[in-house]
Amino acid sequence: MDNSGTVLATCGGFTLISADGKTANLAVSKTVSTTTASVLDTIVYTIKVVNNGSDNATGVTITDVLSNSLNFVSAVPTVGTYSTTT
Repeated sequence: MDNSGTVLATCGGFTLISADGKTANLAVSKTVSTTTASVLDTIVYTIKVVNNGSDNATGVTITDVLSNSLNFVSAVPTVGTYSTTT
């Protein structure tokens, strides 16, 4: 991660951006409830972000685009917010 306040890393389909240029060390992981699904099955994706750095990670945005073959049902963030427009 750099201090420029621009794109910090791209990994596994995620883009991490810090608006304030703080130094942090973010680890992003995404898990899925099943690797095989049938029509109308529910698939749960869990995205976890851990800050292993010395500064708080503020102003961070994570974007994960849902496949066109899936329908969004709901989001339950434990920290932060979720936007259905991204």
